Amino acid sequence: MNLKSTIGTIGLVFICGLANAQQQTNDLFKKLQEKARLIKANEEEELPAPDIFFLATNEAVRKEIELVDDQVKRISQIEKDFSARINKGLKEFSRKLPQGDNRFAGFTPDLAADIQTFVDRLQTEKRQKMEDVLLPHQVQRLREMALQIHMDRSGEVAALSSPQVVEELGISEEQQKRLKERAEEITAEIEQEIKEIRAKGRKKLLQVLTKDQREKLETMIGNKFELPTDASRKRTTLRFKK
Repeated sequence: MNLKSTIGTIGLVFICGLANAQQQTNDLFKKLQEKARLIKANEEEELPAPDIFFLATNEAVRKEIELVDDQVKRISQIEKDFSARINKGLKEFSRKLPQGDNRFAGFTPDLAADIQTFVDRLQTEKRQKMEDVLLPHQVQRLREMALQIHMDRSGEVAALSSPQVVEELGISEEQQKRLKERAEEITAEIEQEIKEIRAKGRKKLLQVLTKDQREKLETMIGNKFELPTDASRKRTTLRFKK
C-alpha cells in the first residue's frame, strides 16, 4: 500500500464514520482495502499481489489448504484482534484532524506517512502470528494461490514483474522489458482477431433480418466510424488461461 493508497484509505475511513463504535470493523477494513485497490486501478497501476495470509480468511481457501478447526479459531482471533487495533489506531489518527468542513486540510503527507507506518507494523505482526498457526505446506499452497490470483487479475506481465517472482526466477531487466513488449504485441494481435470474430458474428446474427431490414440498418448506421483509443491509458494486462 503506497502513500496515495493510504490517503484514499483514510479518506474512506472518515467517510464511513469510523469513529462510530457501532461500525463493524472487519467489514469496514475490507472496504478500505477495496478503496485502495480502486485508487490503484484508476491511476493505471498494476494491482499488487494478494496478501497470502489475508487469503486464509476466505472459506474456499481454508478448505483448499485443509485448515483444521483449531487453526480456523486461532486465525479468526488474530483477524479480530488485528481489526480492533486498526480501528483503535485509525480513530486516534482521526482525532488529530480539525473538525468541520476543513477536516481534510489537516491530512498532511506526514500524517499519511505515520498511518502507513502504523498499518505496515500491524500487518507485519499479523503475518508473523498467522505463519505460526499454519503448517509449512499450507503457507506454500497459499503462495501458489496468491500468484495465480495475481496473474489472473493483473496479468502475467505484472505478476512476473513482482519482486518475489523476479528474484525466484532470476528474471533480468532485459527480460522484463521484453515481456512487456511481447505482451503488447500479442494484445494487439488478439484485439484484431476479436474485431474479425465480432464482424463475422454480426454478419451471422443479421441473417435473422430480411434483406430490406439489413439494408435499412446499414442506412441507419451510416459510414463506418471507430472511436480513437487513448494509447496512453492502455494497460499491459495480458492474461493466458489454461
